[in-house]
Amino acid sequence: MLGAVATPSRIAFAASREFLDLDEEWPLVRDALARRAISAEIVMWNDPSADWSRFAGVVVNYAWGYISDRDGFLDFAEAVARTTPVLNPPAALRWNSAKTYLAELEQAGLAIIPTTFLSPGDPFRAPDDEFVVKPAVSSGGTGAARYRKSEPGVAEAHVARLHAAGQEVLVQPYQHGIDEAGETALLYLDGEYSHAITKHAILEADGGEPERLWERTRHVPTTARADQRELADAALAEAGRYGELCYGRVDLVDDPDGKPQILEVEIIEPRLFFPDAVAAQRFADAIARRVGAGVA
Repeated sequence: MLGAVATPSRIAFAASREFLDLDEEWPLVRDALARRAISAEIVMWNDPSADWSRFAGVVVNYAWGYISDRDGFLDFAEAVARTTPVLNPPAALRWNSAKTYLAELEQAGLAIIPTTFLSPGDPFRAPDDEFVVKPAVSSGGTGAARYRKSEPGVAEAHVARLHAAGQEVLVQPYQHGIDEAGETALLYLDGEYSHAITKHAILEADGGEPERLWERTRHVPTTARADQRELADAALAEAGRYGELCYGRVDLVDDPDGKPQILEVEIIEPRLFFPDAVAAQRFADAIARRVGAGVA
């Protein structure tokens, strides 16, 4: 007797029209899903003609350009989720779409990079050392710049431009440890720690506001320390209060005493830096479990 044949399921990866050159992890993900009889299709999240009901689920980790229309993106995710699973859940996407979530992590007792949050109208005062100015709604370093205190006027103008655009602004002391040791990114799949990489510094002092900053990222595999794991686990647990997470990344940098601090938590559109096809298969399995796809 012949065994049952799996009926191929369809998964949509919601992408942005501005950034269609996907990363090198995409073929690994596509092939891993195919091994579960799931076909993966790239669809523009803001395509008004898209029929999301054709898909067993929608994954948004390639929606890199969502910051150009954050409200529209969040409305899209919530609308689709009424009939089709969205990964990650819309409530978690909303929480993570503005970096003010860092204040919530700090209130929960987690170590973050010291951050001053400036709402439009709040005065700007340059820190005593090198510092970074970044918008609360940003992706891939867009709108971020590193300054020396000797150029406070340039930084103040940067803050004013962001405020004029309605952005809340984050001002953080530049973490000099990044120059030597880089930052550590811990990757999570299906709610569990998967792997880690080290990313090296790419923001230049007084280098202005670079575009497509992620394209300059240099990274190497690494082994996360126990204290990094503990902090990243706690950060993902806080994010998980907004819904079960399929994937996520926590970026850490050491303080001057060598203790980890949270730089960012990314659960919308992080690069996942798969070291091999095995990690990609874990991602595909996590997707399949959440949408009930690829089952004979």
